[in-house]
Amino acid sequence: MAYRPSTLVQWSWEHPPSCLSTVVVKPLKSGARVEEHNAFAHFALSCQCGASAWHVLGHIPEPDLFLCPLSLRCSGCTRVAMIFDVETHGYDAELGNGCSSRRAEGNQVELACAKCMGAVFGATAIVSYQFEESEFDGEERSKIHDLFDVFALGVLCQACGHATTVCDYECA
Repeated sequence: MAYRPSTLVQWSWEHPPSCLSTVVVKPLKSGARVEEHNAFAHFALSCQCGASAWHVLGHIPEPDLFLCPLSLRCSGCTRVAMIFDVETHGYDAELGNGCSSRRAEGNQVELACAKCMGAVFGATAIVSYQFEESEFDGEERSKIHDLFDVFALGVLCQACGHATTVCDYECA
């Protein structure tokens, strides 16, 4: 069966979520991981300076748990870009439904690769739209690209090539 991205995924390729406006996004439209579910939109993230290698910043309150707010610090120009906070981004936050997902506060720490302890990564934001476009009208419809129901951040260690998803948030 051929990959057929949903209408909302196709829309998001042209209108990425606002939370990603602090970085340059490139829609990923093919590849094994991309094609496993038609409701997920994948975006490669790079800096405005052109670099695509990042230090990933978040919160690690316990081992194997990486929490938002999430930021990326460019390994080239050192610019810091906030990319996601479940309290202000995604379906529930946009519609004023509150936040039931866990997040952290305080100083962010830098992610280290679980395999080699490297600290520089390629980053891919993944959002999903697992609802029908017809559910919305008016103002909600105008911001449908921000009504994603899942946000995940995939990273690829630049030192050893280890790929992992560091966080996966339910936003609806």
